[in-house]
Amino acid sequence: MIKWKNLQKSDMKIIHEIAIRANGLTKVSIKEYDMDIAACHISGNPLNLEGLLLADDYNFFHDV
Repeated sequence: MIKWKNLQKSDMKIIHEIAIRANGLTKVSIKEYDMDIAACHISGNPLNLEGLLLADDYNFFHDV
């Protein structure tokens, strides 16, 4: 079960930036990326959000 209340506003801001960047590389919607990345991050798989956002295109695309 995803506990959305555990999502920090500061994390959501970075997640949204990641979603916008990922949307520019694929046809997947920003909203889907927002939800999927946030769900992963708060469900026992914390992500290095800053590192992901700053990754080169190859590693960014692979990780997303």
